[in-house]
Amino acid sequence: MTMPRGDDDCELFDKHAEFIRSLPKYIKNVYLLDFRKYAPVYDGKFKEKFYLGTHLNAMGYKFTADMVATYIDRIICENAQDFKKIALVGTPHYFNEE
Repeated sequence: MTMPRGDDDCELFDKHAEFIRSLPKYIKNVYLLDFRKYAPVYDGKFKEKFYLGTHLNAMGYKFTADMVATYIDRIICENAQDFKKIALVGTPHYFNEE
């Protein structure tokens, strides 16, 4: 997951996002949640509502969790075959081709 954009961004944040975006190309079954591209900007107005000091408040964590859950749901729906046997990972049944 990339970091969302904010009013305190710097070039390093974009480089970090580029690196995170490259991982699915090299690692099988890794999916990208691109908050830098698709999440709202975590700017001053956002922080007034969703932050308490320098950290998210309860509403901020809930909002971010809902975005993560929605994004993951979309990834699973678009890649259903990759997740068909996910509940069996770590069991002998995962490797059985049924």
